[in-house]
Amino acid sequence: MSEYSQIPVPLAPLNEQKHILAKLEKLLTDLDKGIEYLETTKQQLKVYRHAVLKWAFEGNWEIKPLGKVAIVKRGKSKHRPRNAPELFGGKYPFIQTGDVRAANGRVVKEYTETYSEFGLKQSKLWPKGTLCLTIAANIADTAFLGFDACFPDSVVGITSDPNILNLDYVNFYIQKIKQEIEGKASATAQKNINVEFLEALEIPVPNPIQQVKIVNDIESRLSVCEKIEETIENSLQQAEALRLSIIKKAFEGKLVPQVPNDEPAEKLLERIRAAKGSGKPMKKEKVNAEKKVKTQSKKVAISESL
Repeated sequence: MSEYSQIPVPLAPLNEQKHILAKLEKLLTDLDKGIEYLETTKQQLKVYRHAVLKWAFEGNWEIKPLGKVAIVKRGKSKHRPRNAPELFGGKYPFIQTGDVRAANGRVVKEYTETYSEFGLKQSKLWPKGTLCLTIAANIADTAFLGFDACFPDSVVGITSDPNILNLDYVNFYIQKIKQEIEGKASATAQKNINVEFLEALEIPVPNPIQQVKIVNDIESRLSVCEKIEETIENSLQQAEALRLSIIKKAFEGKLVPQVPNDEPAEKLLERIRAAKGSGKPMKKEKVNAEKKVKTQSKKVAISESL
């Protein structure tokens, strides 16, 4: 016999089971509709974000190759194998493409690995504030270093003179054209991009004051968007918790009022087993009694009307 057959299951009266099921289906259907609305809103926010970035860079500004207005260099990790133990365990933060992606266009604030002095010698320590851009695996994810750090050649570091090019401006522009960059990478055999491609990337370059204004306008609009996204994520988590709570209450008998006159399911099962064991049909005293009451009620109603 299966061990699961020994698990006790609460059995409400049959009529109450039907009431519970109807209530459960209604509540869960309403909950699913709410979740669907939240998911739709999330998708609409993505469209809005793209529209904000598209609008922000519309202007008659001079177009220049990124390599002419910024320094674009690949990270370094020369030693092979890359996971040699002697490379790690020191004081120099070491980040990779996953860390950049997790920062989601903002600032890398955490790291899980560090380089030793030996690791640093075969790499390079980039300054805090460097704009990182992934060029392999996940393409064109961006983030700023929140501390001095090393990274491998699957990440590019971008630095610039703020009097010429604002890195926040560059960050948002790359986010705007990310799909185009990914498309170029997909056209290559290894699905990656190189420094030469990025240096040739054309970028509109307004004056520094205008760049700051564009950045502020974008951040103002996207901050509202991010707050809504945070609210949606919290609501989705609450919805899943509510789903579990509804199901729990259903099996605790707290979802619908209990009907005291209903025959308990345990008693019904006992009568079914007894009838099967004796080979006799199950008695219908309750059904016959209900019919008798209804018949008497009809007679009373008829006699009163005469």
